[in-house]
Amino acid sequence: MIELKNEQYGKAKELVTSHNELSVFTVLEGLMEGEVHVDSAEHPQVLMIESSETTLLAGRADNDAFNQALTESLGFWEQVTPDNEEWRLKIPEVHPNKYIREYTRHRYIVTRETFTPIELSLPEGYVPEKIDLPELRKKSYKNADKIYKWAAEWGSDEHFAIAGCGCYIRHLDKIVSWSLSDCYNGGQVAIGILTARSYRKMGLAKQVVSAVVQQCWDKGYGSVEWLCVSTNRGSRAVAERVGFMQADTYPSFTSYAPIENFADLNDDGWYEWGAYLQQASQKEPRLYLECLHCYVKANAVEKAQEIVQEMTKAEIECDLEELNGAIAYYRSEGLCSAFKAPEWTI
Repeated sequence: MIELKNEQYGKAKELVTSHNELSVFTVLEGLMEGEVHVDSAEHPQVLMIESSETTLLAGRADNDAFNQALTESLGFWEQVTPDNEEWRLKIPEVHPNKYIREYTRHRYIVTRETFTPIELSLPEGYVPEKIDLPELRKKSYKNADKIYKWAAEWGSDEHFAIAGCGCYIRHLDKIVSWSLSDCYNGGQVAIGILTARSYRKMGLAKQVVSAVVQQCWDKGYGSVEWLCVSTNRGSRAVAERVGFMQADTYPSFTSYAPIENFADLNDDGWYEWGAYLQQASQKEPRLYLECLHCYVKANAVEKAQEIVQEMTKAEIECDLEELNGAIAYYRSEGLCSAFKAPEWTI
């Protein structure tokens, strides 16, 4: 496995046949940071591209030497996307987590023709603001750290100011809904959206997204992309309300439940993931802790107790203080109501 230098990326571009992950092309064009690994610098036939959004596997999937190196280099919890059908079938075989699961992602696109602008209609005390990173850093708004973390993928405030787009809605000193661009290439840009849990279902998301899309037009972009997991029905509804149209669905692989908000899965959905990971944990003990957290999110007290006992028997560390801290956080997000101290005991 050979890591290419930026000036060599041109040789790898032709191996990528799908166009679902814009961040991959952002890397290949040298616009944002990432890594490109191939089997041969001169005549590559297979490659792995690590971008801010995913790890993409493209080209041929039958190179044993490359696949062995891939198994050794991929992180156990690393999410991976196949560029073609060969890699879709090969990923469970070469990934270090043999129990990694396939899920579906959706790609939406909006153009100037399909865009449906949303008029700002905010409650009193709610203020929309453009993301100006240097100015924002002078403030002490709650949730600003989440915007900084997101924008860090741009490498610098200057790069984001030139090519990035973003807006947020603030309620007093708290940023409650925010949307900004993830990556870009040519006339295309991809954006995402987050809204604080207690401020959802107020129409904030569609308003802040509409403002960001307009900002994209103002910066000269011709189309805006939006990626989301199939379980995130709320995200898909917001996208469609603003005029995004589904362009494609495609597979990806994850070791975690494929969500973007805890509410993307109901109790049954979290329980199903817990059951899958419990069975897999018999052969892959590293999955026990994630299994435990899935059962907690499923509100399944007895199953969570069972997993803690299995971990203890298998001599796998389970930090109960850390677990209870996680439970407190999940409860603040509206989950695991049955896990009440002191009733919740091991």
